[in-house]
Amino acid sequence: MGCDYTTGSAIEVCAAFGNAARVSALFEAELSECSMGGNLCGESTGEALSRWCAAVISNNALSDFATAPQWAQDGMPNYVDQTDPTDQNPDSTGCGMAFISWLLSEGHALDQIAQTMVSLANIGTFAQLYARLTSDLATNAWPAFQAAVEALPNGVASDDPFGGTSQPAQLAHLAPWTVELSGKIFSTILTAVAAGKTAHQIVANVRAVLVSAPGAKSAAPAEKASVVVAKAASSPASVCSIKSRRLLPIAR
Repeated sequence: MGCDYTTGSAIEVCAAFGNAARVSALFEAELSECSMGGNLCGESTGEALSRWCAAVISNNALSDFATAPQWAQDGMPNYVDQTDPTDQNPDSTGCGMAFISWLLSEGHALDQIAQTMVSLANIGTFAQLYARLTSDLATNAWPAFQAAVEALPNGVASDDPFGGTSQPAQLAHLAPWTVELSGKIFSTILTAVAAGKTAHQIVANVRAVLVSAPGAKSAAPAEKASVVVAKAASSPASVCSIKSRRLLPIAR
């Protein structure tokens, strides 16, 4: 309901039996939106960025949610020079996915793309993002991108038609202890829930993991995690309420 860490109601816990990477991908999609500082959430730019973050950390575990192919099939409408004020249009999201794929293939790292997009805020466009990253004119973004798409030997068959995920720099900024810590937190929560522990006990277990992490410098992250876990643990475990409108499969 808000792309920040104070509004709440932005992250859901899902299950994908037999494919844990899908859970991590969905979690990252929402987590990345919370990290946008109140910007881009609900915009085509932010939706594409959050999906790309999910794709990178999960080895594209949500490939069945691809929107770029539909954007291509619909005539490749220009959502580079304009931002669509919705996260529900597969054409605008698909254009953003293909555009970010192109930028990645040109050597621009995802963290650089993300930080620049957030700084542009809701009024920013992909053309302005291109200008910031390349020092070229924003008016050249769409023609250059369109030419690159038309030169693709296999067309737009996925959300990553330019092979952006193959760029080695995309995960270079993730420290090994960060990945390990994420696994420990997930494992701690799942084990505690399976054991029937109370919300207070789950919070205490998660805080213990966070405090013992190599990169832990303060209690602030633990306090934030405590609030999230407490809210999640206090919800009825037997009720599955589907409320999210995001990342819905494309109707075919």
